[in-house]
Amino acid sequence: MIRLLRSGLAVAALGLALCSVAPAYYHYIHFASASGPFIPLPEKYDLTALRNETVYYFISEQGPTELAPGDSFAGLVSQLRFAASAWNAVPSSDLRIAFGGFESTSTTQNAPGIDIVFDDDIPPGLAALGGVTSIASPIISEDGTGFVPITRGIVKIRRDLHDSPSFGERYFLTLVHEFGHSLGLQHTLTSAVMSTEITRATTRSKPLADDDVAAVSVLYPTARFLATTATITGRVAMNGRGVNLASVVAISPNGPSIGTLTNPDGSYVLRGIPPGPYYVYVHPLPVALNGENFPANIKPPQDADGNLIGASASFDTVFYPGTRDPSAAATMFLHAAGVKEGIDFSVHGRKTSAVSSVTTYGYYGRTAVHPAPVLGTGTGSTLVAAGLGLVPAPNVIAPGLNVRVLGESGATVRAGSVKYYTYPYIRFDVAPSFGWAPGFRHLLFSTTDDLYVLPSGLVLVSNEGPTISDVSPADDGNGGPAVLITGTTFNETTRVFFDGTQANILHGDEKSLLVSVPPALGGHRANIVALNGDGQSSLFTQPSGGPAYTYPDSDAPLLSISPAVLPAGSESMVEITGVNTTFGGRTVIGFGSSDIAVRQVWATGAGKLLANVSVNLGAPVTQTSLTVATGLQIATSPLAFSISPAPAHVTTLIPPARNATTATQGVYPGSKAILAVANLPSDTTGLILTVSDEPVKIFSQGDGAITFEVPSTLPLGPAVVKLQLPGGNPVLPVVMNIDPPPPAILAIYSDTGVVADASHPARPGSILRLKVARLPDGITSVDPANVKIEVGGMVLSAFSLSVDQDGTLVQVSLPAELTPGEAVPVVIVYNGITSDPVAVPVK
Repeated sequence: MIRLLRSGLAVAALGLALCSVAPAYYHYIHFASASGPFIPLPEKYDLTALRNETVYYFISEQGPTELAPGDSFAGLVSQLRFAASAWNAVPSSDLRIAFGGFESTSTTQNAPGIDIVFDDDIPPGLAALGGVTSIASPIISEDGTGFVPITRGIVKIRRDLHDSPSFGERYFLTLVHEFGHSLGLQHTLTSAVMSTEITRATTRSKPLADDDVAAVSVLYPTARFLATTATITGRVAMNGRGVNLASVVAISPNGPSIGTLTNPDGSYVLRGIPPGPYYVYVHPLPVALNGENFPANIKPPQDADGNLIGASASFDTVFYPGTRDPSAAATMFLHAAGVKEGIDFSVHGRKTSAVSSVTTYGYYGRTAVHPAPVLGTGTGSTLVAAGLGLVPAPNVIAPGLNVRVLGESGATVRAGSVKYYTYPYIRFDVAPSFGWAPGFRHLLFSTTDDLYVLPSGLVLVSNEGPTISDVSPADDGNGGPAVLITGTTFNETTRVFFDGTQANILHGDEKSLLVSVPPALGGHRANIVALNGDGQSSLFTQPSGGPAYTYPDSDAPLLSISPAVLPAGSESMVEITGVNTTFGGRTVIGFGSSDIAVRQVWATGAGKLLANVSVNLGAPVTQTSLTVATGLQIATSPLAFSISPAPAHVTTLIPPARNATTATQGVYPGSKAILAVANLPSDTTGLILTVSDEPVKIFSQGDGAITFEVPSTLPLGPAVVKLQLPGGNPVLPVVMNIDPPPPAILAIYSDTGVVADASHPARPGSILRLKVARLPDGITSVDPANVKIEVGGMVLSAFSLSVDQDGTLVQVSLPAELTPGEAVPVVIVYNGITSDPVAVPVK
């Protein structure tokens, strides 16, 4: 974790404005003073300072000096993009993370962003580091909450990667982990991806744990985050004094574990807990290992003067209300939006923890696998474990050492099986038991005088992970390139990746898959990995990678862009032409500057792209690079674009265009659209607006917007919008997307099968059936979960789709926590297009 603070904290007078009980979690925390009340001010990106709430990451043009055998720079870039996408996909976080292209050291930038650099200044044994390099002065809201804005994050990667293949399971999770640091997350103690590698139990297939989701969502919460999760508050004290940096964890026997850290006065707020039954326990930070600056390498909070407030003395691990025996611990059921207060702990000090920092392994044949798998359909598995205090010396295990599964939920450690294995490992046998179901289980390591909890210490699985035995060229049936992958244990949840780029599976069965080939440069060698939905990967049994696919030779790509210069503060369309390129629906553009945001991209033909780009008003005059990536194919043109000075009072079209009736995106032929305009002249006599060079009817102009009619003859797809001011002065053009007409809800039926009305209302926890028109043909072949239904603001996924002559029947389960009402609005969303709302009574 990196810290090069460029601006100090002027927060000494802020303490009186805030309450003292606030979430600490494992973020980078500042306090207003060295004594109470302690007001946590976490470091995070200011979403209001980001265009579209998106932080861009930029990869240095000065790449690694050496790569692992079979690896490539394009492969590493794809893994970085895949790792970032894990954080970008968190639905309860408002922060988005996007690829910003390659970055030149000569490009000056002002807006926040994340730099990915390659450096030899990394301690031995580490492949990468992540963190925050600069912050600004705190921002305090009217409600008294505050934070410290991150202005620049970093992921620093070792330049010599000869022993760190980017396609490996371990390295990928390292990249996800370091991205988390650059977003403002510190280490956790729940075996999540933000745990240190020792206890981490996530995988390439499932890189984030519930704890990771909670951590990033606490920093960047959506409007409904707290309404769908639970909260626990309390205090941890030792001899009556508050304990600083005690780890408080809510843990479900066969579900998630969510943790936080206490403030210096011992108070804590544990948020983001999914509803369900939980134990709550508290434990001290583990002993700092070699190379760690702090216990668990968690940087302590700091006061206004930058002084660190370290962790309190060690203490015994206990479950609430104060026992080392989980069978005697209190369980509590947590409800969405519920708050459990007063979950306090009084702990007893000790010199140091008896056991900490434990790693477990299982075996597939003679291959060690982590996280440790146990086949639920078999008779059991032998696991091995290593950690501080388990094996004090060769042939000696800790006094009274025993291992159990928390709650004995679906798995049991066989009595008497805990034994010395080989220094520094122990072994023990785990068998599936009554009520087993796939998923993680938590392990308890107890000694004569201490207890250690290892969340996600093992994972119950139905089958071994997938394997890839052969990859051979094939045809996709339409003359396009494909590969036939043969192996074992493929299923309907299997995904296939060429390096870090997902390939489209055309068809397959348990032993073979036909997949399309993502674009790549000629001669590229792609390492192919299969990921199953249970979290397992072909890398479990093929850790060095399986068969690879080498692309046929082709000429190097070339790029050009028009216009190649835009002023600061502008919004404009740009056109990119590529030679020897493959553009498509997955193409992304980056300008190598956090002052330029790409709003939307369209592939309009062979080698042609249109894009709406936005340049910050405060952007410096500078040159930037242009990068276009499609799959594994990366084309770049160094310093091909420039930012010029901002002119004064220029009229600017600001996309996207929105439906003037619904105020959402979804502009279709014949609809009424509205487009924001900055600095529109007061005298608009003679103003002309065209869409695809066709003059359109303007209904109104003023108040920062133009409302107009979309021509009914326009084809679907991108359409260029041009505005000509009185006197013939042109405005920079932008692109609007012409969508198909939105779906329409024809009728809504309650769970009794009749139309929902005041006499037959929908009910929370029941099934709602919607008859919908204007969904595309072949909708039944689409995963129903891709069709979203918003009921009273709650976004739900359909579970069933069926078609008859009257339209499509869409079925959705209403959550029990749905707020009743006489007229709850219901809309259906597909491919980002939203229907008009229909009101339904919910009682």
